[in-house]
Parts: sequence; C-alpha cells; structure tokens
Amino acid sequence: MLGRWIRCGGWVLAGLLLPAGPVLAHALEAVVRVMADQIVIEAGYDDETPAEQARVVVWDEQGQVVAEGRTDARGLCRLPRPAAGRYRLEVTAVGHRTTVDFEVAEQPGEHRSWRPDRRLGLLLGLAGLLALSGLAWWHSYRRRRRLLQQHSLQTTMAIPPASSPEKPPLVSAPAMEGKVAEKPTDQPHP
Repeated sequence: MLGRWIRCGGWVLAGLLLPAGPVLAHALEAVVRVMADQIVIEAGYDDETPAEQARVVVWDEQGQVVAEGRTDARGLCRLPRPAAGRYRLEVTAVGHRTTVDFEVAEQPGEHRSWRPDRRLGLLLGLAGLLALSGLAWWHSYRRRRRLLQQHSLQTTMAIPPASSPEKPPLVSAPAMEGKVAEKPTDQPHP
C-alpha cells in the first residue's frame, strides 16, 4: 500500500516539475510605434521593468540592416522612420531576444511582440497535471487488474476438481439411545 502512495507521489512530483507549456520566467517584450518622422521602440520585461541598454536592430524584407541603436534607462529607443514597407525589429537584452514584424505605411501605427497570456500557461499546466494524474490512475488500474487476473488463474489451477467422496452415514440420535460411551482405560483390551 505504501509503495503505491510513493509511486503516485512520484507521478505528481513529475507533473509539477515537467511543465506542459512554455515557461516564461522573465520574457522580453517590445512595442514599435510608427510616428510621423521616427519610430519609437519600447522594450521591457513582462514584470514591467524596462530593458536598459538592449540592442535594437531593424531589417528590411531583403535582410539589410536599416537602423540600429540601444535603449535608454527607460527602455526607449528612437530611430529615424524608414520608407514605406515591411520590416522586422529585433531587440536583444541580456539572455533575452524578441522580434516584432511591423509595417511602415502612410498612417502612423503601433505593433507589439506577442507572448502567451499567463492564464493560458496556467491552464496548460493544470491540463498537463490532470493528464499525468489520469495516466497514473490508468496505469495502476491496469496493473491491479492484471494482478487480480493472475491471482484468480493461479487459484483455479491450484484447486483440484470437485469430487464427492462417499460420506459415512450419519447415526441418528434414537439409534444411539441406550448405548453408554466407554471410558478409555490404560489397560489393553483382551
């Protein structure tokens, strides 16, 4: 019984240690705002701290570097507005990197890097734990069922076939009337 609890505890521990979805401990995010004469890049982490001294590079569709710079203490970088077209922004901070695809059109606009919602990560984690616990239950159920089948097979093989040997006839109480039970003696019978 204790072994089963230990195995189930191992499955639960494995479910807690092995995440079902992506793990984002400290994700880097970026926002590109296309203004009339410049683009403003705001880079920061998902805990609302700015990404200081992050490297910012803008590429065009041909893979040519159009502009590059670094963010300030507030996580902002201002670069000249490129010509109309599609671009890719890459922001690299210490151990983090994010990209944003954006378009420069006639009208100013805003583009953001996408990260999964925390609620989605929590939901995926809970679904993974539920799946692992269901798998552990299914495995223990199959094992228990297999052991019971083996046990019942062994007991049916160990019991000899039922045969009814003749039983001695029962003596009725009236037939025993008048007879006195003999007491055992130490002397042998003649």
